[in-house]
Amino acid sequence: MNLLETFDSLLQQWRHVFAQDRSFDRARRLTFGLLACLRQHLTSMAICATGRQFVDWSADYRLCSRSPWNPRQLFDPVFDRFPVLLPSPAAPVIAALDDTLCKKTGKQIPGVAIARDPLSPPFHVNLRYGLRFVQVSLLVSPPEAPGAARALPVRFDFAPPAVKPKKNAAPEAHAAYKKEKKQRALPVAGLASMASVRQSLDDRPETAARPLIVSGDGSYTNKTVLQNLPPRTTFIGRIRRDAKLHLPLPERDGRQGRPRRYGPQAPTPEQILQDDSIPEGKVRCFAAGAMREIPVKVYGPVFWRRAGADRPLLLVVIKPLGYRLRKGSKLLYRQPAFLVCTDIGLDLQLLVQSYIQRWEIGVSRQGHIVQPVKDRPRLIDSGLVAWEAPWRENKTVEPSDNMLRKEDAQRTRLQCKVNAYVASLHEIPVAETVDNARKQKGLAETG
Repeated sequence: MNLLETFDSLLQQWRHVFAQDRSFDRARRLTFGLLACLRQHLTSMAICATGRQFVDWSADYRLCSRSPWNPRQLFDPVFDRFPVLLPSPAAPVIAALDDTLCKKTGKQIPGVAIARDPLSPPFHVNLRYGLRFVQVSLLVSPPEAPGAARALPVRFDFAPPAVKPKKNAAPEAHAAYKKEKKQRALPVAGLASMASVRQSLDDRPETAARPLIVSGDGSYTNKTVLQNLPPRTTFIGRIRRDAKLHLPLPERDGRQGRPRRYGPQAPTPEQILQDDSIPEGKVRCFAAGAMREIPVKVYGPVFWRRAGADRPLLLVVIKPLGYRLRKGSKLLYRQPAFLVCTDIGLDLQLLVQSYIQRWEIGVSRQGHIVQPVKDRPRLIDSGLVAWEAPWRENKTVEPSDNMLRKEDAQRTRLQCKVNAYVASLHEIPVAETVDNARKQKGLAETG
């Protein structure tokens, strides 16, 4: 069985998701069209790639807008085959959580909003229109030897923000906006995605008893997420360097009055980093293509008021590693990483490795890096988290405008050839359409 037949066999499990067989056939055809199209992966490009650009497109667009089906059920084949990818029967399930912004130009698209461009420089925030989604991916590492993890998307939930009314709107509209703003907050959407993943794991006997370890950024390290985690779920997230933490509450000495909920104030994460009296350890993890010794400091258990008095946390400080932009250049340093973990008994190597592997979710669906280059791991350092890097590095995130124009023109000519060939055929199977498109692409590139 080749790769195309294997992929088609996975798509056959989507049949129960749709109420009618024709809806499934249309979804299957569009999925193959998205693989065969060469430019932007849009519905229109998928229709053209399958040779249906000269027929009515209404049914294909209604599949994405009116047809009643649950998008989360499309990821069930991943959960069904995921246990065989784990190294042992007791191995935990490691996942990464992040939000992404799909760039849009139309202002009338439902759910479109103005958001910060993640590729903007640190000294100037750029805004753009886009659709916000929350993505959860399961991380799979090679079982035979240490290596880079592979991210398998299992959730891609639409999370639009609340629409703010005009200033002269009725007071009821502003009150409803404040209430809707809390319900559509990003941590609430992320928590719902984590709960959905946990439920999908519980529905399968092979993964019901496995713990779930989720890594997220500072957007999800707050009261909403930490106080409402699903059962058997551990969260690892970034925290501010000046966060006010507390030590465990000491035993009462018989004093009268209201009992305290928090102990004495603990040093901040930045103070722990600078304190030489706190021992420093080395954790061996796979990062940036090789096994590396990561210097860390562990402090805890501590308590954070945003997490609650009944949620002990483990603070992990990852010290900055030196790196050079080129051989013989000046030694530079990156900013440290401050992490908190809701499981104070979690293995330290598993904790750090899980957060390092979170970078895999930063690769967008088009194969480009959607995060600035300061988020990308280098071949000469650990590349753990989003550090602060010079702006000259951010310029290498995307190709130059001249390169983009040449690449776009080449793809346009190639797509026109593929569309013309497919349109010349009357009716062919979907698999043959993809095969012919790939053959055309190979001929055009070698010609």
